[in-house]
Amino acid sequence: MTVYELLCAQLIVLTGAVVQGSIGFGFSLISVPFLALIDLKFVPGPVICAATVLSILTAGRELKSVDLPGIKWAVVGRIPGIALAILLLRAVSEQDLKMVVGGLVVAAVALSLNGLQVRITKRSLAGAGFFSGFMGTSAAIGGPPLALLFQHKSGDYLRGTLAGYFIISAIMSLTALTLSGWFGWREVYSGALLLPGVLIGFGCSNFVKSRITGTWLRLAVLLISGSAGLGLVLKSF
Repeated sequence: MTVYELLCAQLIVLTGAVVQGSIGFGFSLISVPFLALIDLKFVPGPVICAATVLSILTAGRELKSVDLPGIKWAVVGRIPGIALAILLLRAVSEQDLKMVVGGLVVAAVALSLNGLQVRITKRSLAGAGFFSGFMGTSAAIGGPPLALLFQHKSGDYLRGTLAGYFIISAIMSLTALTLSGWFGWREVYSGALLLPGVLIGFGCSNFVKSRITGTWLRLAVLLISGSAGLGLVLKSF
């Protein structure tokens, strides 16, 4: 990897860290496609490592706002979602599955824009976790389901609770990658290369997050979620 490529990688993760540190998610949505263009060795293990560090920093900053019961039920729902995604990946083409996932995200955003508000309960948390596991495993975008559920919450709650959930999700993913032979010391090293951009981006998010509140926070959630879903739909054609 050249110095120019490494600098580009830092800029990419810096941007992703600013976005996720400010609204609660978006790091992988922004980082994965561009890092894959630079070097496929960054995906998926190293990106997950970098995202884990970012989530730990965010959870520490918003510790008082982390909803532990909510995380628990979301993780419970995530497990069958992962299982369903694995089954469907074997039964249908990845292209068709991405179209379905993208369509679900776009539909959820459209319903939210029309005023739909889902009450946060054990069932809705587990349901959001289920779709997060399903979408994260099949199309690598696990953030939108929970972000859409929490879109009417405060920024501190959204950032803190999602960060806690992402930490547990990352541990699950890294464990699976390690057992399958896709994650080792080489991936840890590649992930460490991304940390300067992550740390700088997180630092910048401390100044940005206070400016994105209320309606602006909700619009940012809907915009990033909708863009991710629409991108998957277009990519499937």
